[in-house]
Amino acid sequence: MNASGPRTRRIRSGGLSTTQLMKYHPKTICSVFGTLLFSLASFSVNAQYLENFTGQNGKGLIDAACTGADISTCTPMVDLTGVSWTLSGDFSGFDASSPDDFGVINEALTVSDSDNEVCWNSPTLYISTAGEVSLSVDLGLNGTDIESDDYIDVEYKVNNGDFVTVMTAFSSGGHSVVGDLPDAGDFGMTTVTATGITGDSLNIRVCFDDNGSSEQLSLDNVSVPETGVTLTPPVSSVKDRPGYHLSVFPNPAQDQIAFESPAESGKFRLFNATGRLVRSGEFQGFKHTFSVNSLPGGLYSLVIYNTNGHTGSTSVTLSN
Repeated sequence: MNASGPRTRRIRSGGLSTTQLMKYHPKTICSVFGTLLFSLASFSVNAQYLENFTGQNGKGLIDAACTGADISTCTPMVDLTGVSWTLSGDFSGFDASSPDDFGVINEALTVSDSDNEVCWNSPTLYISTAGEVSLSVDLGLNGTDIESDDYIDVEYKVNNGDFVTVMTAFSSGGHSVVGDLPDAGDFGMTTVTATGITGDSLNIRVCFDDNGSSEQLSLDNVSVPETGVTLTPPVSSVKDRPGYHLSVFPNPAQDQIAFESPAESGKFRLFNATGRLVRSGEFQGFKHTFSVNSLPGGLYSLVIYNTNGHTGSTSVTLSN
C-alpha cells in the first residue's frame, strides 16, 4: 500500500553510494564500522538537517501489538515526545503473538516484522534560500530470511506535490531497495542519495515492508546538508501582497491566539522556536481563533497560507 499519497514518477539516484559491509545486527554497534561512522560524523557537522536518532532510544513503537491499521490502536502507545518526525502506515500486522518494532533501538530507527508498509516522515524542511539541495539516508538490512517482497522506499516531495521514489542499484518493482538483492542474507549498509532538488519546501519519507521476524531493516543519518535549510519558513519566502498586514492578538497571548488575515480562507501553522510544528489547521473568514493553552511560554512563528502559497508570517509570544 502507499501510506500517504500517490507516487507518479521515479528517478534514479545520481549520487548513489553503496557499501557492502560484513553482516551486523542493527541493535549492536560493531567496531568494524568505526572509520565509516567517523567519516559520516565529520560530514554531518555542517548539516543543516540531520536526523541520526541520537538520544531517542525507545521513541516510536517498541515491542508493540496493534488491533487495527491506525497507530492509535497500538499497545504500548507510540512515543513521539521530543522528536520532530512522525510515523504512518498500516500497523495491523503488529500482532500480539509476536510484538514488533518500528522505533529507535541503539540510536537507529529499526523495523521488524511490520507485515505491511509503514513509513517514517520527516518534518517539513524549507529549502528556498538554500538553492539546489541533496538528501541522503543510510539504510541497514540484516538477516538470513529476507524475502523478495520485503522493500524500503526512499521518497521525497517538493512544494507539497507528489512523492518521488529514489531508484538505486538495488531497485526492483518500483522500490528503492528490495529484499533478496543482491542475494538473501548478504546485507550491510547502503547509502541512498538524491541530488538537484529545488523548491520552497521538502518532505522526506522512508517506507518499509518487512514480512519476517528473523530480519530487521533500519534507517539512520537522514541528511540534507546544504546551508540555508530550515524547519521554519524564511521571511524572504513569504509572498506578501501590496499593503498586506497580518494582525495577531493578544500578543503576548496566553490561552488562545486570534489573527486577522487578508486571505478569507486558507491554512495556518504555528512553529515553536526550534522549528517544530505545534499547531495547524484551516480557517474560513478573515478572523480566526485557536487554542494554545497547552503550549509552554516562549516565542513562536505563525504562518498563514492561501491557495497561492504563503501569504504572511509574524511572531507571537506566549506567556503560559
